[in-house]
Amino acid sequence: MYPNVILLGGAPNTGKTTVSRLIASRLNYACLSTDDLLKAITSVTTPKSHPNFHLMAGWSTQEYYVHHTADQLVLHTIERFKAFHSAIENVVKSHVIKESPIVIEGFGLWPEEIKNLNLPNIGMVWLVADELLLEKRTRSIKPLYEGASDEERMIQNYVGRSVWYNSKVIEAVGRLNIPSIKVSDELSAEALSKTLLNTLKLRN
Repeated sequence: MYPNVILLGGAPNTGKTTVSRLIASRLNYACLSTDDLLKAITSVTTPKSHPNFHLMAGWSTQEYYVHHTADQLVLHTIERFKAFHSAIENVVKSHVIKESPIVIEGFGLWPEEIKNLNLPNIGMVWLVADELLLEKRTRSIKPLYEGASDEERMIQNYVGRSVWYNSKVIEAVGRLNIPSIKVSDELSAEALSKTLLNTLKLRN
């Protein structure tokens, strides 16, 4: 009924984590965040051996965003995507081969690279949002930026990167005919998960 491997991408604060957990629970699938995969990789590598996995080395999370412009953050994100893709590909292939159901979600998923895997029994959906919603949701997560040396600059840089990624996803999913769902505050996580499952069911 549903693909064995479900991939859920989108910019930060589009609801990927919440929705992926709901879907995994409903389907009795495992669930993995690309953020956790990145943390595992950085724990067994070094800035010297794998610099693109350690772009925040020497910075606290908040000060990293304060002291890097949105354009710099975009460049870092591109470099991290390039380094990260092989790890994601290997995880996906493993679950396809073993027929081990899983939902993989995260900012680390890039439409072109996932589309080019050309593997069977994979479903993919990207969540997209408008710029105002991305900023509103970022500002609502006060622990993210409270205590930064320049809270407003951190917010603007963080949101700027998210807006860039979101725009690239919208372009890519349209060009590659990959399903996407536009999120809003009016669409609850439960409703979003149902919409996503219906999308996957129709595409499978």
